Amino acid sequence: MNITINCNRIMIRPLTTEELMNFLRYRNKKWILYDILVNELIYDEVMAQAIKIKIQKMRSVSPVKHPWLTYWLMIEKTNKEAVGMIGFKHFPVNGIVEVGFGMAKLFEGQGYMTEALNGLVQWAFSHKDCAKIIANTQKWNIASQRVLEKNRFKYIKMLDEILDYELEKTLDN
Repeated sequence: MNITINCNRIMIRPLTTEELMNFLRYRNKKWILYDILVNELIYDEVMAQAIKIKIQKMRSVSPVKHPWLTYWLMIEKTNKEAVGMIGFKHFPVNGIVEVGFGMAKLFEGQGYMTEALNGLVQWAFSHKDCAKIIANTQKWNIASQRVLEKNRFKYIKMLDEILDYELEKTLDN
């Protein structure tokens, strides 16, 4: 996958299955992916399980669909350090795709996730088969709610402490 989305202070790029396997292999360690420092703090055991699922899904489809299934690594441009991950949970189904994201605590509150989500939304909406992006977050996760709202996602409903958001493709995005 030779895709890179350049934002203001970060760039995001989709990870290959081999790169995802390295996240599992080097868990709990700092390591280098090409010239990027990957801090062990950007992922945890829950994300490790999600990575295993993503690898299985990616192995079952054409590489053309991989950007919709993998994590995208968020890289701070100045220090070339991974600060978080973002990605879709599946490719568009009936025009709808779901996004999820995670950030190393060390980098929270600096606007990186807002930039990354904006870039990924623009990328997704550049594809004719994507008309709506949905997301959900815990009621207590105010930071994620702010990231979604800053990217013009609209709150839809709450069920069992989970808030649902959506963003529809328009001429503006």
